Amino acid sequence: MDQITAPEKHASVTLRMRDVGVTYRTPAGSKEVLSAINLDVRQGEFVCIVGPSGTGKTTLIRCIAGLMSTTAGSVELDEQTVSGPPVNLALVSQDYSRSLMPWLRIDDNVALPLRGKGIKRHEIDRRVASALSAVNLTNAARAYPWQLSGGMQQRAAIARALAYGPEVMVLDEPFASVDAQTRAELEDLMRTLQSENGMTVLLVTHDIDESVYLADRVVVLGGSPATVHTELDIELGDSRDHLATKALPEFTRYRSEILACIRSARLDAGAQ
Repeated sequence: MDQITAPEKHASVTLRMRDVGVTYRTPAGSKEVLSAINLDVRQGEFVCIVGPSGTGKTTLIRCIAGLMSTTAGSVELDEQTVSGPPVNLALVSQDYSRSLMPWLRIDDNVALPLRGKGIKRHEIDRRVASALSAVNLTNAARAYPWQLSGGMQQRAAIARALAYGPEVMVLDEPFASVDAQTRAELEDLMRTLQSENGMTVLLVTHDIDESVYLADRVVVLGGSPATVHTELDIELGDSRDHLATKALPEFTRYRSEILACIRSARLDAGAQ
């Protein structure tokens, strides 16, 4: 896979949400989950979304990925309204064990989204090899998912998204099910891949430290129904290290601010 030429960071709006609302209809009645979500994500930006459990973060991600429709408002990607899965967006979920086909070898799993798209076989092979190399899984190309550790399976899921060549990568709590050391390695991997490929990344997480370490900007959802409670720019530089960065006074300050915002958002939801 050829690297995407990195655009001028934050040059233009790639993803735009305007007055997005979602209401679920259940036998017990209607429940409004999201209301008046307004958010712009710029080209090449790394944005993390956090908030109390049950706020609707995954619902918002599903709307962005075109997996469900909004009840109100609109989601636009490159000025085109999202009405189904966009061709220039890739989604990586938390449940890597279900996202990979257990009967397919890793290289075939990575190639799966490229099949039937008119891409020549040699180009598919090249993209798959490049993506597996990027996530350090070249030696596992002919293994089956069940033969790999959880962290390696999630790397394979990320490689599949990379091979697709997305402009935007959306990740829904992608590292929640792996151990702490593997999580740190995957976080560094995502920072590197985002920087090298110039992708726009939107990542949902419950982990405040993870959001501060990864993001250019953290968005806190809160309330009931949820809306954008707070947006916080993270100015820790492009080069980050788990030991050095997390020892910075600025890291601690950002972490405390976000924690306070989440607690405030939880209180707001309880009062509504």
